Amino acid sequence: MAGDPKECRANALRCSELAAKTSNQPLKATLLGLAENWARLATELETAETMRDMVEDRAEGGASRPPGLELGRMRH
Repeated sequence: MAGDPKECRANALRCSELAAKTSNQPLKATLLGLAENWARLATELETAETMRDMVEDRAEGGASRPPGLELGRMRH
């Protein structure tokens, strides 16, 4: 998958740092908005990676459910 959550978080931090240093309010608001978007993208990439790993694991016949759960039946 394209994109690295660590890079996204680094970009978010950089935007926040730049926002803290400027007195230009429109620029500050833009930078803070960019920081939020970078952080959201990092989270979305992590979620997508987790989902992809689950699908691949299931396709390979790996455990996709917690132990004890099989096709909606729970062991008691």
